[in-house]
Amino acid sequence: MTESVEVATVAERAVVNPATGELMSLDDPRSCLFALRELRDLEDRIKTVKRILSGAVAEEAARQGTKTLHLQGISATVATKKEIQWDLEQLGKLLDLGLPEERFSALVKTEVTYKVSAAEADRIAKANPDYRVVIERARTDFESDPYVTKVEVSR
Repeated sequence: MTESVEVATVAERAVVNPATGELMSLDDPRSCLFALRELRDLEDRIKTVKRILSGAVAEEAARQGTKTLHLQGISATVATKKEIQWDLEQLGKLLDLGLPEERFSALVKTEVTYKVSAAEADRIAKANPDYRVVIERARTDFESDPYVTKVEVSR
């Protein structure tokens, strides 16, 4: 259960420190600095616990073979972030295999760093089995730790 807590009263120039429940004067910068340090430490600990709890929920979802858990009046959806890393040397072999320069330019966009278009890679890979082999060698997928995207409590 959550409680609604009034965090700040601007007219009184005060704020409630959620870590302690103490009413903090905004006119006392030293106390504000100590509270900020305390809150940042609490925030780090909360992030660590959230990551651990999300992992436990993700394990249960995987055990049940689902992305959405429904458990006695509470539901949660589990997701992961995916990052793709491309090997540009491998993709360069597409030019050696005959891929036109303009198609390669559509595939690999020059920025501060190289960015490979996953959608274009898929299209090129589907067009030619030799291209597919090179593209598959060039691509490495990374998944983040699972996280819970949505929690709903039934009433």
